Amino acid sequence: MNWSLIAGPIIGAIIGYCTNYIAVKMLFRPLEPIYVFGKRLPFTPGIIPKSKDRIAVAVGNAVGGGLLTQEALEKTLLAPELKEKLRLRINAVIRKESQDERLVRDVIIFYVDGDEFDGMLEKGEDKVASVIAQKVIEMDIGRLVADEAINAIKEQRVGSVVTRLFSDEFLYTLISPISDKVDAMVKERGVELVKQKIHEEFQSFEEKTVGDLFTAIEKSGIDVGQSMVNAYEVFIKKRLESILKNIDIAQIVKDKMDSMDAGEVEELALSVMKKELNAIVNLGALIGFILGCVNIFFNL
Repeated sequence: MNWSLIAGPIIGAIIGYCTNYIAVKMLFRPLEPIYVFGKRLPFTPGIIPKSKDRIAVAVGNAVGGGLLTQEALEKTLLAPELKEKLRLRINAVIRKESQDERLVRDVIIFYVDGDEFDGMLEKGEDKVASVIAQKVIEMDIGRLVADEAINAIKEQRVGSVVTRLFSDEFLYTLISPISDKVDAMVKERGVELVKQKIHEEFQSFEEKTVGDLFTAIEKSGIDVGQSMVNAYEVFIKKRLESILKNIDIAQIVKDKMDSMDAGEVEELALSVMKKELNAIVNLGALIGFILGCVNIFFNL
């Protein structure tokens, strides 16, 4: 065998492989600049570590300006497949939780201190009772009750012996006293009475089990999953734009890359391009081999 014929292609393949291997490595290595006699050696640090800041800006602008746009995010977040999965998931949770026998109060105080919860509940009852009582007063409930009472008396007296005893003029004189009495009672005891009813409702709610609540939802015939999906869709359509305006995605990506050291950047790049970079190295060997064969052809 004439080894001199195949030596050229083999040497060419080795040279091509080594040069491409070194070139690929120089993209990432060395991680830090190397100095000899106070002078920084060329190509140190590697191309990517040296240009990390510029790459971070470019990647941030690409992601924020071209990838994670409002249209792209909205299309992804409102994809029919995603919404259907969300609906099925919510309904599955409701079916599962309908078997939960824990009391609502026990679940709440698992996350919130019991005394703190009771204090919050009492404040809430006071606030709601005050608002309701005030709204009742603003409705002029005393006048409404008095008018209805007088109308009821009028209906009852028709065709009876009391017709002569209770004339319209006499009945109208009762409106103001009745109205004043009702208004006074509402102002004096309205908050207390409303608060008592609210407290009873809250207490009844606390004594129910989680399963009771979810069973009631399930029996209502309402597709809760679909209702939640509809609310989710409305939220995304109305709020996504304002959310993105308050979030600088490009800056977030840039800051994240800036916080990464050169080794982490190398690891990230290799996780994406390792096969492609290996292909470049192998391509160098192939090109070197081909050039070696071409050299043999010309020598002949």
